[in-house]
Amino acid sequence: SLPTGGGPHAIAMAEGKQYEQFPSSGAGNPMSVVTPFLSQIVGTSLAFAIQKFGGEAKLRAAGISVDADTTRIALAIGIAFAFSILSMLVNVARVDYDVPWPYLMLNRGDKGAIEYNAVQRAHGNFLEALVIVGPLVLSTAHLAPAVIFVTSQSWLFGKFMMSVAYASGPDIKKRAFWAWSYLPYYILHGYAWLFLATKLGVIANMF
Repeated sequence: SLPTGGGPHAIAMAEGKQYEQFPSSGAGNPMSVVTPFLSQIVGTSLAFAIQKFGGEAKLRAAGISVDADTTRIALAIGIAFAFSILSMLVNVARVDYDVPWPYLMLNRGDKGAIEYNAVQRAHGNFLEALVIVGPLVLSTAHLAPAVIFVTSQSWLFGKFMMSVAYASGPDIKKRAFWAWSYLPYYILHGYAWLFLATKLGVIANMF
């Protein structure tokens, strides 16, 4: 459950309830330099297929007719709202676990360290991802506005829900469902690679 200012997190801590710690390896996290390369290849291949088979036209025909500015603004507003919620959860967790400013994280073995640090990492993990997604959308929205709109909003929703699940406690299963958000995430990477390839003359202009 989420930190609620004396709610379930605080009760569990008071009762001395122990939670399983996150594993230091595995759990879907890349452990080889091969994984990032494969992710980029898959994302670029999917982006190529979407363009090749008229994804933009199909979305517009379905009623999703947006321009690049709308795509960018929608993401900016969505990020602002999602990040404000995650920031609020951190503030509440500080009260639940008595972590005053300017301390960021609790040390291993501290009371409530796993639960509190999970909330902080959810907040930080979301920030790390949007630092990547923001520039990707800014630089590719004009290529296929409807596709980038759907892709970026899908990522935003999935990533936000994964972050909320992350903040609710160190149970990997709670956030595993939202791992599908990596698919639109890497498709956005793919559009950037395709745009770069066309600018360098490696492939014919697909846009």
